[in-house]
Amino acid sequence: MTAEKFCLLASASFLMNGLLTGVWKYVGMMRSPEGVAPAYVDIAHRTSLMYAFACLVLRELVPTSPVGPTATLWVVAIPIIYFASAVALYMLHGWLKD
Repeated sequence: MTAEKFCLLASASFLMNGLLTGVWKYVGMMRSPEGVAPAYVDIAHRTSLMYAFACLVLRELVPTSPVGPTATLWVVAIPIIYFASAVALYMLHGWLKD
């Protein structure tokens, strides 16, 4: 897999996750007497959408990479893995309602 395709796949995954957590957020808002979603669900929703855009930015930077294709894939994979782990932890905390 090329770095550009990896970034595009990650962006699509974050976008879909943002849409699904948006539904989760909406359901939380409807069930809450105050009309607010759990904090970590809100954070997971917003960060998923922001990280989708960040992956597109990374994809646009790939052609200017001074290193080879394999190294470029690793260079973009490291922040994307960080993004995914952050969103996963936000979702876990949202699920636990802490």
